[in-house]
Amino acid sequence: MFYRNKKDTACGHFLRRIARQSYLCGQDVRAVCESFANMRGLPNYPHGIIFTFWEQYVSLRFYLTMAVVAALAAVFVTLAVVLLNVVAAFLVVW
Repeated sequence: MFYRNKKDTACGHFLRRIARQSYLCGQDVRAVCESFANMRGLPNYPHGIIFTFWEQYVSLRFYLTMAVVAALAAVFVTLAVVLLNVVAAFLVVW
């Protein structure tokens, strides 16, 4: 699935492998478990050290984005109150 070319570096290849492993443990295996639960009517969930480890990376981008948005909103509101100027607060945050 991953092809090395002249532009590929060892670090870039490693990061793509990590992203694929995270997706595999986060999405692919859970999809198989869900399809098994739908077919057989037996609910199941992947369990083990590897799934516990990779579970933290499944929603990492979403939570990182939410944290950045919350921080920028807090800075905007604080500056708008301190400076008494919404335009200046917007310019600082932007």
